[in-house]
Amino acid sequence: MGQYHLTCNLTKREFLDPHKLGDGLKLLEQASSQYGTMAALWGLIAAPQARGGGDFDTHPLVGRWHGDRIALVGDYADQDDLPSRFNAHNIYEDCRDVQDGRPSKWKDISELAASFLIHEFHITLEGTGWRTRNVEGKEAQVGRKPDLAVEMPTALSQDERDALLVKMFFSIADLTRDLESMEEDGAEEEEEDDDPQ
Repeated sequence: MGQYHLTCNLTKREFLDPHKLGDGLKLLEQASSQYGTMAALWGLIAAPQARGGGDFDTHPLVGRWHGDRIALVGDYADQDDLPSRFNAHNIYEDCRDVQDGRPSKWKDISELAASFLIHEFHITLEGTGWRTRNVEGKEAQVGRKPDLAVEMPTALSQDERDALLVKMFFSIADLTRDLESMEEDGAEEEEEDDDPQ
């Protein structure tokens, strides 16, 4: 399943919920997306005042975390991942308390981050929960969002898993070729139907 991460400000006890910004919860999903969590983080840690062309516009988010202690905290965090005073192993669950409406010392600033992304990058965020991020009317790149996920049997050895993955890869490649061939055949039939002989 993998580890889920939140971007957390340890100084202010604030965090970003990637789903509200159109990203997945895994690090690679956040790191490789377009106009999502990492773009919001850049805005948060930037100098608060624009000093030239190419800087962010004035927005309440810009510079909010400038100079603060920031950490990417996962749901598998150990106590010793951060200095002990931060209680790293509790941070993710404390943030989840906020998301679930329970009392917490943490604050979710994802809506502020969403307004920054909308203003700065002219995107839209649609839905609730894991939102869809659109750029110029098209769904934006979401980092490493799989088209297919397969849970591998744990009883298999690594060699058996590798062999199964190779078989699956070639099966998918064959299926893709078959689908492309069917689409081409369908297009040819449409052309024949349109041809008034």
